[in-house]
Amino acid sequence: MKNLEIENKYLLSHKKAIAFLKKLKSYETHKITQIYIKIFKGNVKRIRKIDDKYIQTVKKGNGKVRKEYEKYISKKKFNKLSHKKIGKTIKKTRYVFSLDGYNFKHKFELDIFKGRLKGLAYLEIEFDNEQDMQKFTLPWELENLVLKNVSSDINYTNSSLVLKRKTIKNLKKIFRQIESLDINDNFNIKIDKKVCIYDSLRVYLYYYLHLIKKYLPLVLNQKDDEFLHQFRVNLRRIKSLMSIFKELFDLDIYQKINSSLRDAIIATNKKRDLDIFLINLNNYREKDDLTDFIKFLTEEQKTEEEKFIKFIKEKKMEDIIFNMEAMLNENSNFYTTRLANLPAKEYIKNTIKYLYAKTIKTIKKLDSQTKLEKFHEARIKIKKIRYLTDIFKKYSFKRHNKSLKRYQNIFGELNDLKNQVNIINHYIPQCENKKALNTLLNRLTKEMYLQKKIIISKTKT
Repeated sequence: MKNLEIENKYLLSHKKAIAFLKKLKSYETHKITQIYIKIFKGNVKRIRKIDDKYIQTVKKGNGKVRKEYEKYISKKKFNKLSHKKIGKTIKKTRYVFSLDGYNFKHKFELDIFKGRLKGLAYLEIEFDNEQDMQKFTLPWELENLVLKNVSSDINYTNSSLVLKRKTIKNLKKIFRQIESLDINDNFNIKIDKKVCIYDSLRVYLYYYLHLIKKYLPLVLNQKDDEFLHQFRVNLRRIKSLMSIFKELFDLDIYQKINSSLRDAIIATNKKRDLDIFLINLNNYREKDDLTDFIKFLTEEQKTEEEKFIKFIKEKKMEDIIFNMEAMLNENSNFYTTRLANLPAKEYIKNTIKYLYAKTIKTIKKLDSQTKLEKFHEARIKIKKIRYLTDIFKKYSFKRHNKSLKRYQNIFGELNDLKNQVNIINHYIPQCENKKALNTLLNRLTKEMYLQKKIIISKTKT
């Protein structure tokens, strides 16, 4: 059965709620056992025993209005699904009642929790539509019990109550191990798959941040393109992990760090594009007629390098490192949301499967009429999920990784061609020898659209 769940939810004083129930003339009672088997990106799946009935429910969305899919299941299926349990089991008694003299067609549901959640009480009120919900005024008898309206607060959902963070107890020791690693050392620190996703993520973020700190002086002092490449790759790994798992972080914290990471990546982007173009020009027979253009590219390359060094010297990179380290070393919940408590194994596997399916769906929609910007967006999605499958190899996504690598290569070639066409178009107005440059532009434009066709044909198979 599919419908919309439209409800208000209130946190109650347990003492007052019990006293209120004792004064009620009549009510129904239902004993409820509730188990969650999936909590992921606003998609929650639970199984519930109510008295002698068994129900499976899927809820999608957050807040006061959510889509709800519900069906009865057998006791056998209930027991089988219960083995997929995430977190703790919820046990509660639900009291369903009406209030005399109050013209409200729906009944009120008051939950008194048991076991480890003893002392907690909620009131839930469901509506047929949002208009009824907006017009609703809480009766004074119930208003007296209320501590807080928690209708839009995900931290007060039942799915949040089951989560208990399993932390890495020796996290500081692991951070010290990471700090002892050189850039060529293997990262072989083992992390328990049952720990919470946030602690697992902290270890990987700390490792990539450590590599950035190691490569930074090498980039500045030795001017080796490979060092700059590795510096960029680790920046992108951190940004990808942060953006893929952004629902784990406090929104303000995420936006601040993500914005600074984006600035750092942009500071290296153009130099990388110029480096590749200069390398590729060696393959073109027209290069002897492009002396002025090559000189222009070399000067632009130097300018972009100076901009990046300026970015570093202005301590912007130092600020990024400081803010990241502060976040990763903080052990309170200040930087995170309730989803940070979810077990790493289930969350990572669900994320990879979800993003992979979404990415494949995106690239299969590409056709000859699709603008190049959409190909670029698809490429970014491919790179993000590729970083993820590389980082979390232990979860065995070899098949996914193989196809993603193939897609990343062909989309990357298209992106390089597009960037090179843009660079030529930028330079042509100031160019004296336009003939050779136009010849190269025509060639690259043809190659670009041929590459677009290759991508379309390969993504349809």
